[in-house]
Amino acid sequence: MSESAKIIRMSDYCRNGHDLRIVGRAKQGWCNECKRAYERDYHARHKETRNAKRRIDALPLNQVKKRRAYDRSRDDQDRHSDKEKRRRWWSRYDAQPERRTDLHAHAVKRRYGLDREGYARLVKAQDGLCAACGKPERVKIRGKIARLCVDHDHQTNEVRALLCNTCNRALGLLNEDPNVLFELANYILRFRRVEEVA
Repeated sequence: MSESAKIIRMSDYCRNGHDLRIVGRAKQGWCNECKRAYERDYHARHKETRNAKRRIDALPLNQVKKRRAYDRSRDDQDRHSDKEKRRRWWSRYDAQPERRTDLHAHAVKRRYGLDREGYARLVKAQDGLCAACGKPERVKIRGKIARLCVDHDHQTNEVRALLCNTCNRALGLLNEDPNVLFELANYILRFRRVEEVA
């Protein structure tokens, strides 16, 4: 290979254009000079973090334990304050039935595009019963009977009817597959017949 071809070869230069045959080659396309400059810059940028870690490491063991205990107590205080905030929010929620109704109506409108009047019409049309099992809602949330769930088609997002929580969950867990539902029904009937014969 000629001398001129060696000079223009890309592998002879680092990413910043320094001649690697003069300053030496480092890893990942850096020359030694660029690598040293990068390390100086990195250490300058992270000096404060490094010094803070050294200050904690340099403390005597009893002070380190005190510092950790203090940090744990602060974490506990934060947890207790969060729990207290949640407790206050739920007490206000329980004390204001109209607030619960407003939040439910807002969630149904946002998720399914069904306004408060539309939901009330569906409840009235179904006599407050589940469209699948024909029974009233039995699930309790915070000591109160839950509202009927809005069932919708996941492809078209069209509202179908209102279901109780049990039927709605079962339908979701079975991926709304009628074949699985039929097979489960046959399975239950098969064993029921065996019990009747016995």
